[in-house]
Amino acid sequence: MLEELINTAKKYILFDLDGTIIDSAESILSSFDKVFQKHKISPLKKLDKHIIGPPLNETFINLIEKPSDKLINSMVEDFKFFYDQEDYKLSRLFPEILECLKLLKNQKKILIIITNKRKAPTKKIIELLNLDEFFNSSYSLDSFNPKMKSKSNVIKEVLSLERIDKKKAIYVGDRIEDGEASNKNNIEFIMVPWGYN
Repeated sequence: MLEELINTAKKYILFDLDGTIIDSAESILSSFDKVFQKHKISPLKKLDKHIIGPPLNETFINLIEKPSDKLINSMVEDFKFFYDQEDYKLSRLFPEILECLKLLKNQKKILIIITNKRKAPTKKIIELLNLDEFFNSSYSLDSFNPKMKSKSNVIKEVLSLERIDKKKAIYVGDRIEDGEASNKNNIEFIMVPWGYN
């Protein structure tokens, strides 16, 4: 996959973050665990890497037997607190990603992050792992007002904002949903062999 990416003729490389560039499983699962402990609720599924990827409220809805708007909102806010204050620091780059980013940057590729992760922790992680030197910009669902409803919508908006020719762009992700978002926007997709799918 990395060889395919490094050799691509595409000018614009759009990257997912969690499960693609960073291994955030430990950090995210730590925050989920703290939230369930605080609310004294047992999740319906095992808290492992397979729950990572969708927006927070969607994940919590799938993990609770009787989700109410009030409970879900409370758990989402608790997650944000635990994650943004401390747990984001557990994020790590996947092996070989740094070398890949260096090679792409040397080839004058324009690299952009498009993620479901909120913009506040995304910014913190980019600074923590010194990724700002590689990426021209990053976009989250809440980078826009009103907040975007899906990654597909974010990709569509970014293609417009950055004036990107679809034929010159490729999206790199780790989940089937990433591929579907790419297909909806008629841009090529590469799925990494690691990640949380």
